[in-house]
Amino acid sequence: MTFQATRYILDVAVTCPATQAMVRTHNTHMIPAKAAEIKYNAKVRTYRNRNLIPPGVVFEPFIIETGGRLHPKTVDFLDNTFANGSREVKHQIRNLYRAVARALMFAQCNMLARFVQQTSDPHH
Repeated sequence: MTFQATRYILDVAVTCPATQAMVRTHNTHMIPAKAAEIKYNAKVRTYRNRNLIPPGVVFEPFIIETGGRLHPKTVDFLDNTFANGSREVKHQIRNLYRAVARALMFAQCNMLARFVQQTSDPHH
């Protein structure tokens, strides 16, 4: 993505704080944004360790939890990067938030349907 002559790499990830592994190993059910923090740090390590960021390009992990919580640095990125944008840019950012919320809603519906199916299957 390019905005005001700056090139960005956005690596989008959705993470669930309620998985058994995350709860068991990181207490993500008790610590707000912990799952997002873990995923954010993993993305940063991956890109840094593999030298995947070209010179002059800004790398930004775009991390959201399945409940809708954005990683604080993702919020800062959106707010600060586009703060001086035009009214149209700010409108596009609002639309981005709506699109993310809609995608999460469908993902959650699918997740709940699978959960119901698994819990009602006596052989599972």
